[in-house]
Amino acid sequence: MTGNFQVTCLKEDDASPQNTQSETSVVAVGDKVVVGFNDSLVCCAALNLSGYSVSIDGGKVFRDQGDLPWRQTVQPIGDPSLATDEAGNIYYATLALAITNTETDSLIALYEMPVGTKQFKLLSVPVNVGDATSHFADKELLAIGRDGQGRRHFYLTWTNYTNSVIQGPVTLSDSTDGVHWQDTRISATNACAPTTPGSHPVPAEGTLYITWEQFAPPACGPNPDDTNGKQFAATVDVATHTILRITNPARVQGAGDTITFCGFADLEVIETSPGHDSRLFEAPSSTIDPAGTVYEVWNDRPHGPGGSFSNATRIYLSYSTDGAMTWSTPQVISGPLSATYMADRYQPWVVADTKGLHAMWYERVQDPKGGPDLLRTDKEDLTLATATSAPVPLGEVPLSAVPFPIYVTNPNQDPVIATCYMGDYNQIASNGNKYFVSWGDNRNVVTTSEGVTENQGDVFLQSYQVSSGG
Repeated sequence: MTGNFQVTCLKEDDASPQNTQSETSVVAVGDKVVVGFNDSLVCCAALNLSGYSVSIDGGKVFRDQGDLPWRQTVQPIGDPSLATDEAGNIYYATLALAITNTETDSLIALYEMPVGTKQFKLLSVPVNVGDATSHFADKELLAIGRDGQGRRHFYLTWTNYTNSVIQGPVTLSDSTDGVHWQDTRISATNACAPTTPGSHPVPAEGTLYITWEQFAPPACGPNPDDTNGKQFAATVDVATHTILRITNPARVQGAGDTITFCGFADLEVIETSPGHDSRLFEAPSSTIDPAGTVYEVWNDRPHGPGGSFSNATRIYLSYSTDGAMTWSTPQVISGPLSATYMADRYQPWVVADTKGLHAMWYERVQDPKGGPDLLRTDKEDLTLATATSAPVPLGEVPLSAVPFPIYVTNPNQDPVIATCYMGDYNQIASNGNKYFVSWGDNRNVVTTSEGVTENQGDVFLQSYQVSSGG
């Protein structure tokens, strides 16, 4: 390891070709930092892809705790989302399967790490969509907040895909105790409304904001507007589970620098060389500041997939000061492009507090030794929006001590990982004093038991502090 703090245990992989840890989620409570991640080291009789690590010294040293507790009827299969309540209990939502003699059901499971402990225990199964061959619950995202009456709520947003894996409604699952849940469909469900995973709940007392990306294929109508995707934002009344409004913060054109076949469909990817593909969506990340301003960030290209260096993927931000009724004109918050290479920025995440907006993303950079471009993780702090001024970026800063490559993903070098997958999510979290950025990182080089030398996917973290106002 060189620089930053490694979250996952390198020795755990033990030269296995199944050596991928990625798709991170992080939460911090004082000096306790917990990171969840997908872990492909699946062994023996147990199917378990949901790993986690714990630090008790502010993120300097992590102890890999292995996987979440497993049982036949709740087998975690990854996509972590972590959140904490005001008491300091930490919760881990994950996709899961229930395997019986007759069928395999698709689930979302919720685990709890009580204050003073370092292990998760199963709390409930909020979602069971039934037979996984016909429906699949995907990419759940967890948030915890107080409603208008001061009651604690657990909010899960997720996408209910059909077996076509190209369409399905964004759904909200809500609970006041973490055990009993109520579902509300948020987005449309038809052939002309396929959505990405990545919907995100933002609590604001009696209101909840949920954002997602939705596509409109050309076959759905002659209007040129309908050939592009759009970012959507729903405002939900928590007490009645009523959708008050759905608005469109922005159109999206497509963020990939190419489109390639990824095992089951043609997908947008960031491709540094043939077969080295990082699949890419325009899935948003959202947050709310203490004044009630809602923010949404996403990656996109102004002229759609491909194009010249001037069309490289960048990070956009839009905000609303009136409860997601209207949105500001999207502004680019990532750094300058390059005239000599494709300086893509992608997979952003954002949080807000009294000190400002805090975002992170991948940046594509040139390899100083030559060869295919590399990636690094950047952070960007911004001022908060006011009634008369938009957020101001305070400077894009590298966090990765070492840039790293996109390894071979098409087909994936890891036999249990999907084609073109290199981890679709990273995250930034705050403990009120420091900011903790976690990301999938491929700097480590290993030789597998099959004698193949390769870059391996691990999880790294970096913390930092900012002064008031950025």
